[in-house]
Amino acid sequence: MPHSSPLPILIEVLLPKPLAHPFHYLIPDEWQARAVPGVRAVVPFGHEVVTGVIVHTGAPPPAAARGRLRSIQQLVDDTPLLSAELLGLLRQLADDYFVPWGELLHAAIPASLLPTGERRYHLVQPAQTQPGRSRPAQHVIALLQRHPKGLSHATLVKHCATTSTTRQTSGTTRLTSLLKRLITTKQISVTWQIKPLKLEKQPFLNQNNTTLLLDNGLKSELSSHFNVNTTTGELHRLTDMITAKKHNVLVYLTPDHGPKHGDQVYLAAAAATVRAGRSLLLLAPEISRVEALAGWLQNQMTSCPVISLHSELTSSILAQRWLALRAASPPVIVVGSRLALFAPLPSPGLIVVDEEADPLYKQEERPRLHARDLAIRRGEQSNIPVLLSARAPSVETYWQCCAGRYHWLTPGPGAGPEPEIDGPGPDPRSINAPPLISTGRLVVIDLRTEPLSDGLLTKPLIDALAARVARGEQSLLFVNRRGYAHSLICRDCGELVRCADCRIGLTYYESAGADGSHLRCRRCGVRLSPPTLCPHCQGHRLGPLGTGTQRVENAVRRRWPDARIVRVDRDVAVQSGREIGSGASDALAAADVLIGTQRCLHAPPPPRLSLVAVLDAELDLSHPDFRAEERQLQLLIRLQGLLQPAIDSSIALVQSRQPDRPILQALTTGRLEAFYTEEIAQRRSLGYPPFRRLAALLLRGRPVANRAIVDQLASAIREQLAAQQGEAVELWGPIPAPPTSHTSMTRHGNTAAWELLLKAETASGLHRSLQAVTRLPLAVRLREAHAMEIEVDPA
Repeated sequence: MPHSSPLPILIEVLLPKPLAHPFHYLIPDEWQARAVPGVRAVVPFGHEVVTGVIVHTGAPPPAAARGRLRSIQQLVDDTPLLSAELLGLLRQLADDYFVPWGELLHAAIPASLLPTGERRYHLVQPAQTQPGRSRPAQHVIALLQRHPKGLSHATLVKHCATTSTTRQTSGTTRLTSLLKRLITTKQISVTWQIKPLKLEKQPFLNQNNTTLLLDNGLKSELSSHFNVNTTTGELHRLTDMITAKKHNVLVYLTPDHGPKHGDQVYLAAAAATVRAGRSLLLLAPEISRVEALAGWLQNQMTSCPVISLHSELTSSILAQRWLALRAASPPVIVVGSRLALFAPLPSPGLIVVDEEADPLYKQEERPRLHARDLAIRRGEQSNIPVLLSARAPSVETYWQCCAGRYHWLTPGPGAGPEPEIDGPGPDPRSINAPPLISTGRLVVIDLRTEPLSDGLLTKPLIDALAARVARGEQSLLFVNRRGYAHSLICRDCGELVRCADCRIGLTYYESAGADGSHLRCRRCGVRLSPPTLCPHCQGHRLGPLGTGTQRVENAVRRRWPDARIVRVDRDVAVQSGREIGSGASDALAAADVLIGTQRCLHAPPPPRLSLVAVLDAELDLSHPDFRAEERQLQLLIRLQGLLQPAIDSSIALVQSRQPDRPILQALTTGRLEAFYTEEIAQRRSLGYPPFRRLAALLLRGRPVANRAIVDQLASAIREQLAAQQGEAVELWGPIPAPPTSHTSMTRHGNTAAWELLLKAETASGLHRSLQAVTRLPLAVRLREAHAMEIEVDPA
């Protein structure tokens, strides 16, 4: 029997690309001890080199790949960048959300820590004149002779573009062709090298004396914040649940007024976590809020390092902070946006999600995951508690508390024990939940009976504005639309003037200046002059539809010409080059009247604000979204939170054509339980979350431009679901993807976009159905053509 050679030692490397599986590579003997899961490795992939992460060692070589396997080029780390827990979490998320594992890796780690190699060209032999060599070729050879270590492709392009001799070859295509010829004739060679990461020489972690004790003053302050019946029971409950290493989801209802809201709760949570010798991760939805919380916590806890992580940091600083965390010793406090979710936190003890209902936690780009849900998954994976904070919780969070799966941190007076629920849960009216009270004053103005001046303002609102301008107080007029009007509409045929590529209504801007009135697409940015005839019916009766911030500003300036009026929206920020909070705060503080979109919520609260007015409460309810009412509740409560409680006249006014809606009635009376009860009953009857699990199949592009293809897929899915054993799963659609959805769902570039919606009672039933759908031949072809995406738990 012939002697068989031993099988080579292999590792599996996951690459930050939209690929579903890792790849096998050979590992040299001298690196085997360091090649453990979580360590980064530089590997060849096709004609380039890529930095990936080792996910498995000692794997047997695939039979088809034997003899063709390549070796890794370099091990980047001595210790893992990702722990085994985080690698396992990424694997679970990839399976549960039908996202390629490599795509999740790309989203979880800063791109600067997983660089792709760059091409570098080297001179093979000493330069010598060859017959027929062109002047551009001679110039490239001379450049490489002056740089023995080689030049990158980008550097060569730059040199050729600035030299008269080679300017005619400066085009990327021509230069690439020239380089290929020189490589073919073996005059130059090409290698792929990882560009070294330049780190800032700045210490981010000073961990000397990280012992923190709650002194009496801090205890007293936190006790008064929690105190309902002059006891400190809830503070002790918070501390006990954090120090006991056990997964729980706690929900804290923050006040809807005051400058710090629930910040003192975060301080208590941070103190308890640090005293236990573990680290804290605090997520915030906005970068300005991240920096504010990080600075405040560092001032309160000077002996414990506080690190902020968000997308506005330079790649160098973000990478250095990430690597510093990996090498740090607990306790450490990390305050960050969504990208901080997978940070290598040393010995995690608690995760806090600030304003858990904020829609910014839902990622707009792929993979479209929700940071709150991922925080709960990471807390479960690490067996640590998660604290959700909200002025008004999401309907899903409220229901989970009523069902006993989550726990109220501050139960109301006389609240009984929370039940253990295995089924869909009880009627929320049968649960003695904390009283959800909105303490801000809100008055609804009925647009059915109150006439509008300038088509915008009612008399009660005009009187309230005039009184505050006279007293030197500030007012905010909220309208969540930019421009003068939402779009132009033809009064003859009823069609909007749309963008030829994106197929959405063009926003109308009115100006008497040099620019003149124009139309602009909110998505692709194209700018056009307003047509004189309707593009659809050639009618003459074109007019503005809806109200934007520009139109409101014009009306207010006509009525109060001496008032200091500031418009706050994306258009103003782009024109001025200043973002909210980076130099524009002084202008906001000095204004008499602010007119803005949701961008106002990202700025510090104006110091003299005593009036917030919503001009049209129904403007955001036209979207085909079952969460529209809930999102408006969150929006109105956040607007109320901008009011200064020290000003006795502080009030929120809402102009509405439907003043009897549950959401407005709940806010008017100050008690929100009625809204949640009504919303939960409606979702239960219609089969929406939290009672059903949803998944959207997003179909876009030219492969589905023919509606027959979409109908064929829908029929195949229905047949597959009918033959499937187990719980029944519904399929809705196909319907045109709504314009308010993610750009991948919208009609763009004259190609169609459709949506199919799957509904299941359980996550396991939805997962089985999606697995069956992805095996359908037509679905396989559409996914390979990048014409079909799966979004689990769509927004």
